Amino acid sequence: MTRTKSKPVSELAEELRDLVTAYVRQETIEPAKQLGRNFGLSLAAGFVLGTAFVLLVIAVIRFAQTELFEAGADEWSSAAPYLIGFVVAIAVVVFSLTMVRGSARGSSR
Repeated sequence: MTRTKSKPVSELAEELRDLVTAYVRQETIEPAKQLGRNFGLSLAAGFVLGTAFVLLVIAVIRFAQTELFEAGADEWSSAAPYLIGFVVAIAVVVFSLTMVRGSARGSSR
């Protein structure tokens, strides 16, 4: 019968520490870094899309003021471009929400 020699306790403790450290790094630190990158990109995308949305609504209002309604003709002609801009803004928000909900349903299947 041959006897195998076991490792000393200090070496086993060091291996255990290295194993736990590698596991913690793999399961917590690396995903947290990836989450930070994704959060930063999402924040930048939200800022760009929000700015584009505001500029779109301003462009619609400006177009309605210059091309569709005469300036100073009556009270309706001064309020109508803003109502049109509001309707376009609501339409874009509703469209965006339906697209997000549609993609969320499609990804769960």
